[in-house]
This record gives sequence, C-alpha cells and structure tokens, in this order.
Amino acid sequence: MRTFLAIVAFCASPALCGFAHAQQAEIADEGSIEVIVDAAKPARLTWATLKESREAHEGAVRFVAFLPDGKSIVSGGVDGKIHFWDVARRRKIASLGGHTDWVFCVAFTRDGSTAASAGRDGKIKLWDLVQNELLATLTDHDDEVFCVTFSPDGDTLYSASKDKSVKIWDVNKRSATKTLLSHTEAVRWLSLSPDGNTLATSGYDGVIKLWDTENGELLANLEGHDAQVKTVAFSPDGQRLASGSTDRTIGIWDVTTGVKKATLQGHRDDVRSVAFAPNGTQLISSCYDGTIRFWNIESGEIDAAFGGQRPYNAAISPDSKQLVTAEHNNAIWFWDVSTKED
Repeated sequence: MRTFLAIVAFCASPALCGFAHAQQAEIADEGSIEVIVDAAKPARLTWATLKESREAHEGAVRFVAFLPDGKSIVSGGVDGKIHFWDVARRRKIASLGGHTDWVFCVAFTRDGSTAASAGRDGKIKLWDLVQNELLATLTDHDDEVFCVTFSPDGDTLYSASKDKSVKIWDVNKRSATKTLLSHTEAVRWLSLSPDGNTLATSGYDGVIKLWDTENGELLANLEGHDAQVKTVAFSPDGQRLASGSTDRTIGIWDVTTGVKKATLQGHRDDVRSVAFAPNGTQLISSCYDGTIRFWNIESGEIDAAFGGQRPYNAAISPDSKQLVTAEHNNAIWFWDVSTKED
C-alpha cells in the first residue's frame, strides 16, 4: 500500500495558468509537478443554455444521472422518491418509492435493466427497471449509504457509507462478500475504473483510497486535500482521477503513480460533484456557490462557467450535448451544452 502526499509547484506556462498562483517544490522521487490553476474570476461564457427548470421533488433534489441510453434521466430527492424523466420531452415517466429518507445516489447496470439506490435510511435497494419493481433491500450498513456503483458485468455492487465502510456485494446472492475498512470517517463517494479493476473511495477524513477490486487490497492513499473529499470520478480511459472537496478545490490525480497533477481553484464553496465528459478532455464540476464549471483538463483553463441555483450534482449525456443538474430547491435544470459560441 502506498501513500502519496500532494506537492505545490509552479505553473510552467502563462497560458495554462491564467489566474494561477505559483510556488515551486522539490520532489523527492516522482519527478513530477502539481500545477495550481486559480480561476476565481472566469470569463462568463454563455454557450450553456438553460432549456427548462422542472419541479421534481418535495424538497431538494440530491442526485441526477443519465441512464445508459441517454434518453432518460433519474432523480433522487430528500422526499425518498426516485423519478425517471424523458429527456426530449423533459417530463416524468415513472416513479419508484421505498426509501424512508433522502435518496443520495442511483446507479445502473450497463444494459440499464437493473438499478441500485442508496439512502439516508441506511438501505440499498435493488430495482428491476424492466418490470419497474423492487428486487431486494440490502441492510448490512449501520448508517447512511451515500453512494453505490455496479461492476461492468453488473454482478457486483459497491457501496459507501457513513459507517466508515465500503461493502462489496454479490448482486445475484443479495449478500455482502467483503467489507473494506480503512477510512477513519464517513466514506462519502466512490468511483470504479472503466475496466472494473480499481475502486476509488473518498471520505470525510480527507483521504482518497484506491482498492484492488479482485482481492479488496488497499493499493494507495492519495492525500492532498485540506478537508472532506465529497466526490471522486475516473476519467473514461481510467488514467486520471478527479476529486472535489469542501476545501473548495478540485484535484486531478495520475492513477498509476498516485501523483496529484493539478489543483483547480476558483469555486467559492464545497465542490459537490465532478464528472468527466465522455471524450475525457473536459471535467464538469458543481458547487454550493451556485456554479457549474467546464474545465479543460489538458490546459487547466475553464471552458465555461454558468449558474445553477445551488446544485448538488451535475450529469452530462453520453453524447455530451445535454446537461442536467440537481438543485437545492426542488427542481431539475435541463441545459443545452451542444453548441459553443465564439
């Protein structure tokens, strides 16, 4: 198991830095630098067009995601409900009930036939989306369950909980096969590499951990945030990991070496979600400061920054043309991000 500490370093190119603050540090053995990009006052780019704000839940919307086919989205709210929406018509088409408290996350198998939902009630629910019915309720966690994700083949489920544990589940047997213990506080989010071999978890302890999914071995600790790490996401090629924190920064990590390659600064409150665009060259972040930002991963510059109400998370469609945000009021906001203005 490796532990990596982030290092503060200079920004080698003025074009890259923009508003960057720079410092340089010696690196003992990795021979790499971390670029600090400060974009506290980005240009107000307007190529994201708000198409509609749709009331969705009784209270805050905590989560939105596109289904694998890109034609529908799912939303989860503090009312304990899960709703499905037709993207083209921006209308609700189905609902699921069963959680008795907030729904934090909904995940899908790649074929879109099965979903798992994670709740503040400490339960994970498995859903048959073909028959629109509940398959099972998993209750092994001792506290709130914040996040779930499926393996590529859909046979394994991973969950992160406030009880400081990560559990690995056999979906067919409806039972936990492993419990991963290393975080010292709540495990807030997790992300699985595209090949399914590496699991990244983030916690209120400020640490990101990488795990071998085959044997449950802890591979590395990534340390570089100054506060809780609310969210993590793998890039489509699995080579990079993005993290968002209550220290108001976004980290970009090299998964192979564990080195923090960049720190993206500019958000003025907790970074609640990060997600790579399908092409892997852009990162979308949402923040309690009311903004959504599109970051160019190669240059470190902001491609766009625009306002939500107070978004909990943002999700981009598989074709990268549409964005949806889960808002702190009771709404889902539908955005057109297909055309970038000059």
